[in-house]
Amino acid sequence: MHILIKAGLRVTPLLAIVLFLLIPPVSELKNRKALGGQHKADAFFKPAKWDRWDAVLAAGAPNQQGKQKKGTISPVEEIQIGDPPTKNEKGIAETLSIDAETSAQIEEGVSGESKAAKIDSKTMAMETLKLAKEYAALHVSRQEPPSPTRVKSFLALYGLPFRYPNGQFVPYCASGVGFAAARAHYRLAWPKDHPGDPQHADPGDDAKRLRQALPDVTRDYCKTHPSTIAMMNAAKARKYANGKPFWVPRGSRPAQGWLVFYNWTGGRNPQHVGIVDSVDRKGTTLSTLEFNTSKDNPSNGGRVVAKKRNVRYVVGYIRTYP
Repeated sequence: MHILIKAGLRVTPLLAIVLFLLIPPVSELKNRKALGGQHKADAFFKPAKWDRWDAVLAAGAPNQQGKQKKGTISPVEEIQIGDPPTKNEKGIAETLSIDAETSAQIEEGVSGESKAAKIDSKTMAMETLKLAKEYAALHVSRQEPPSPTRVKSFLALYGLPFRYPNGQFVPYCASGVGFAAARAHYRLAWPKDHPGDPQHADPGDDAKRLRQALPDVTRDYCKTHPSTIAMMNAAKARKYANGKPFWVPRGSRPAQGWLVFYNWTGGRNPQHVGIVDSVDRKGTTLSTLEFNTSKDNPSNGGRVVAKKRNVRYVVGYIRTYP
């Protein structure tokens, strides 16, 4: 209305009332504009929302652990996918769900006091890779029988079940890597600590015995965890004595025995982890060993397999030796 006055138009009391009723205040116009934008956002979100959207958003929860009160551990909720989708098949999206109590037990287990003999980091990395190759050669998978016994051991190392109560599988790509590392360390350290008892150097797939090696793995290899995001965050916070960081961003050329983390959709948080075996001359293709992936069909995973991966999917690497 003040615009009409500036324009030289006479505003009678009656006209003023009419204009007041027809032309809303500026603040109301802003509110209407904001509300319209919200409606558009809602219209976009509803068709994009899927049944695991909330779990995807919650995948960032481990990143927030540093903001928790000292001494508390957050539960973990993370989407893990063993393969990228193809034109014909979709990858399997599986939810890793760990309650706060189990999460605290895992943290205590991997961060406890190291007691076994110290093992050279590169030796650890090579032996872990070698053991992963052995599991791949044995065609370890979730298929019955008898391989689930091994997969159950991979998960039991961290106190996790083979299936959730609803029947869904518990993803094990990171747990498998941690299990191979724990068994590799146990086999390497036992002869040093027990020179007169070589018979018990290999505990096999005994998760209970291997659990005691987890702090040693953290010291001599890297901090393992069923969550790929937790592993990444732990690596980002750590450096070797020579100053080299554990976490190496994408774009770098990895070495054999490093851990590689993937996101199939270009996101920042990893959805899968593997062990680097080699890199081609161009630096565009990785040869890896991976747990909880597929042999040739991304809709049929749960296996330990040697894979070929394009580096465009890489989020980053853990430098397992300096």
